[in-house]
Order: sequence, then structure tokens, then C-alpha cells
Amino acid sequence: MEINWIESKSRSERSDAEVSVRRTTAGGAVKTAVYFRNHADKKITHTQYLMCGITPNRIYFKEVEPNTGGYKVGTNGKGSKTMRVTISANLVKFYGDYTLEYDSIRNMYFIEKKGD
Repeated sequence: MEINWIESKSRSERSDAEVSVRRTTAGGAVKTAVYFRNHADKKITHTQYLMCGITPNRIYFKEVEPNTGGYKVGTNGKGSKTMRVTISANLVKFYGDYTLEYDSIRNMYFIEKKGD
């Protein structure tokens, strides 16, 4: 059996990714943090609120108005250019780095898990 080794990526190696999905333990519960780099969040929302829709291989993002059940996009810390939203779901199968893509049929942005 072949072993596929997983290498750690430095921040500079991830900087080309527009979207990163990571595990977080906000409030003691396992949740998912979605990081938007290179102004990818601005492609999705101008209201700073979004909703996420899940299919077996994709996470879709759509803009929503404040106070309508969406997640608020915020900075990832003082002086950071990375924007972040924490989703109250454990989306372990999506952990990784992605390029934000656009579905012209659904008129929404998404990330897609390749393989598996």
C-alpha cells in the first residue's frame, strides 16, 4: 500500500487560495471557519452577510440581507486582509484551500471538493 504524505503549507503558500476551509472550536463546539482572501468575499456579498448551501461536493455562497439568518463576514483579526465567517457545522470533508468559482446557472459562487 502506498502512503500519501501530507505536507504542511506555510501562509505564503496558501496566499494564492481565494477560500480556505478550516476547523475551529469556537465556544467549545466544533465548527467550520471559512477564510476569504484576495477580496473573494466582495465577489459574494456587499452586505457583509452570506448564507452557505451544501451539496455532496460543493459549498455555495449567496448574499443575504442583515437579520435574515445569514452569517456575518468579519475580519480575521486587527490589520488582517483576510475575511472570515464561522459556520455552525462541522464540514470536515471540505477542509482545504480553494479557488472561488461561479455557477452561471444558479447565479452563485461556490467552492468544489475535487476527487473522493
